[in-house]
Amino acid sequence: MKDIITIRYSKSIAYFRIIILIILVLTLFYITFINDSMNWNIYSQYLIIGICLFSLIGLWYHIVKYLMPAIKRVVAINIDKEGITNNINNYIVKWNNVKSIRIVSNFGSSYIAIDLINTKEATGNTTNIFKMISDANNTLLFKTPILISTQFLEVDNKELLISLSSFFDKK
Repeated sequence: MKDIITIRYSKSIAYFRIIILIILVLTLFYITFINDSMNWNIYSQYLIIGICLFSLIGLWYHIVKYLMPAIKRVVAINIDKEGITNNINNYIVKWNNVKSIRIVSNFGSSYIAIDLINTKEATGNTTNIFKMISDANNTLLFKTPILISTQFLEVDNKELLISLSSFFDKK
């Protein structure tokens, strides 16, 4: 077993999501500006333009958050003898704070849930309101604030669970 396991962002998933978002944005722009939208109600036009802008923001977010790190081969998750460094969600979890590790799923998506002894140690020093809401939601649904999605990683849930378990069992 290695002393450090590094897991990188997946380029193929990032490209796929970007292509889907580009198709969505182009379709919405076609509906709004090229299609016969002059017969529409003015509020319908504003709604579609708002959806277009929201989709563009989502496209930009995915490019910055997932595609650029994948192209630059940035490490998404580091697993070592000290703990887990999750660069996607900016969490550092020490092994002495981990109670258990399990796979959970929600609406077809699977996650690695890390049950903590003291949740404030991993999540207590954030001031980001969106992260606080996400942590509260994860705690409500999965009984832990720390979830690792393998959706944008080069490994699947089972591989990641095996890697995490090998370190967790040694603590």
